Amino acid sequence: MIALLFDHLCRFSIPLSVTKKLTRVASAVAVVAVPLSLGLLAAPSAIAQSETSGPHPGTEAAVREQIEGWEKRQPVTDGMVQSTKDATHQQQPTIQMIIDGLGPMQSFAFKGRDERDWDVFLATFEHGALTWSIAPLINGKIGGIIFSPAIIRSDSGPSPGTEDAVRQNIEGLLADAPAYQIMMPGTANATRQQLKGLEAMAKGLGPLKTLAFKGVNPRGWDAYHAVYQNGEAQWTIQPLINGKVSGILITNAILTNAEPHQDREVSLRHYIESLENGTPNYDDMVPELANIVRSQLPNTLETIKLLGQLQSISFKYGNAAGGDVYLVTFEHGKVEWTMGPLSEDGKAQTRGFRVL
Repeated sequence: MIALLFDHLCRFSIPLSVTKKLTRVASAVAVVAVPLSLGLLAAPSAIAQSETSGPHPGTEAAVREQIEGWEKRQPVTDGMVQSTKDATHQQQPTIQMIIDGLGPMQSFAFKGRDERDWDVFLATFEHGALTWSIAPLINGKIGGIIFSPAIIRSDSGPSPGTEDAVRQNIEGLLADAPAYQIMMPGTANATRQQLKGLEAMAKGLGPLKTLAFKGVNPRGWDAYHAVYQNGEAQWTIQPLINGKVSGILITNAILTNAEPHQDREVSLRHYIESLENGTPNYDDMVPELANIVRSQLPNTLETIKLLGQLQSISFKYGNAAGGDVYLVTFEHGKVEWTMGPLSEDGKAQTRGFRVL
């Protein structure tokens, strides 16, 4: 389970601190991908991995190629899935303005893997620095890539106020009283948009038992491990801005004793097989989900084609919102797929996947 709460509803913003040249685009969107939306999706914890694992195959070369292309004012989109390519074209002027304002790149380094298991790189330029995050490639193609202002920290302890802010968020969600008073406006708006799912997750996990600081993640955010009455979760939080929460991330909300639901696995298998045949089984979905599948169909079919033939489906864990999370193995990659409860007449109601 992953929930993202940011002060800006856009995926990336360049604040005034990066460079004076970028003042006019300080809050502009700068999307180089179709990144995770402000919603609830499946994701494993990657905090421990980030200290020991290297980048996924091909990601470093892909990010370097992206930066070099922007510096030459010739964006490289051939190696992207169509949805990522479309997002890049839509926001090309803003992205180009940001890269132009930073000047030549001076250094580039892998920093680790984040909570989504995306690779994180630090790129320093003549007039500032950016953190680039990229999802594991899908059969050699970029499915998700983002950049944001770099948070460069020399300390290894928690940033002032972050632990208390996480505790207030946890307690507020459980009590049906979100801690809006400690949030920046955009973070509060994102919380309101996701409130139903966040409160369901809080109810599933139950009261907080312990909260432990785990370290600073590759993006410079504080990482905490929370143990609840009924499960556990990872929280990461950006250093506070004037005492307010501007970015906070909830991942890997797992129920301790969750059991798999056979009907959900069967439903998922039938759905994947229908995608491999090029025609989703809409009759096995509630109307709301069917409409979502239709709207995303070209991108979904492209991803399934790149992944190759289905090989296996295995239960991983139950998430705090009541969903079953499955590891789905294909010929050319692996996917984490989440299935919510089926309707009374056996139709799929909620479903989402993430390429590993």
